[in-house]
Amino acid sequence: MPNFKIIQDQPEKAKVQIFGTNTTVALNTDSSGNLAITTAGGVALPVTFGAITGAVTFGAVTFGPITGAVTFGAVTFGPITGDVTFGAVTFGPITGDVTFGAVTFGPITGDVTFGAVTFGPITGDVTFGAVTFGPITGDVTFGAVTFGPITGDVTFGAVTFGPITGDVTFGAVTFGPITGDVTFGAVTFGPITGDVTFGAVTFGPITGDVTFGAVTFGPITGDVTFGAVTFGPITGVVTFGDVTFGAITFGAVSTLLYFTETSFPNITVGAGSTLAVTGQDISILNTSTWLTQNSTATDVTFLLQGSPNNSLWVNDGIATTVNSTTGPLLVTSNFFLKYSRLFFNNPTATTVSLNVWFNGQG
Repeated sequence: MPNFKIIQDQPEKAKVQIFGTNTTVALNTDSSGNLAITTAGGVALPVTFGAITGAVTFGAVTFGPITGAVTFGAVTFGPITGDVTFGAVTFGPITGDVTFGAVTFGPITGDVTFGAVTFGPITGDVTFGAVTFGPITGDVTFGAVTFGPITGDVTFGAVTFGPITGDVTFGAVTFGPITGDVTFGAVTFGPITGDVTFGAVTFGPITGDVTFGAVTFGPITGDVTFGAVTFGPITGVVTFGDVTFGAITFGAVSTLLYFTETSFPNITVGAGSTLAVTGQDISILNTSTWLTQNSTATDVTFLLQGSPNNSLWVNDGIATTVNSTTGPLLVTSNFFLKYSRLFFNNPTATTVSLNVWFNGQG
């Protein structure tokens, strides 16, 4: 280059400073050679992607502690027809006031994998913009979403999915303890005709004021699996929105019944005495049955009893005698009370050993 002089026998060791509009301060990098970018006023510009048709991999995005006021601009993706992998997104502790712009995806027809999204403790006031997905016809996997303890005031924007015809897996969503005031926006799903699996949703203890928006599903004709939803202790004020399902088309349905059983082997009824078997809660059962076996020739009578509180007992029917001649005898309730038990009477001078079973089905 004319009028440019350099004295260095090894060109690879030559160093150059690059200046922007400020001609007195050169651009700087960190120890790894990455360019440090600080936006004026803590505002990140919007990020927009056009149509993605090739195979694209986005690396992991990691944020350290955020203590200042930061606004992230909207992130928008056009139609995705290629195979795309998004790396994990991780945030350290957030103590500043942070606003995340809306995240919008156009139609997804390619196979897309979203990495896990993890937030550390949030003590600042944080607003998450709406998340919107267009129609999904490709196979999409969403990684787990995990939040640490939330003590700040947090607002989650609405989450909306268009029609889902591809096979979609949603990872587990986990929240740590919530002591701040948190508002969850509405969650809306369009028609689902693909095979969809929703991971478990788990909340830690909630002591803050929390509002959950409405959850709405359009018609479901695909195979859908919902994971468990678990809440820790709730001592704060919590409001749940409506949950609405559109038309649901079921395939072959097999009835899954709840069953419970309890046995009392070799219980002893003393001579000239009575004995009450431990009461059983039958409040969620459609039917319940007691069976008594007395293998001796000594007569013992039993009564079925019911109770509203496991303390006050009333007779349900009349006394029945059981011995080796009668064989095992069954008895079922004639009326409904929350608890059921058997009450035995041995009027003889001989101690008797009995076997008793309780079966219930709901």
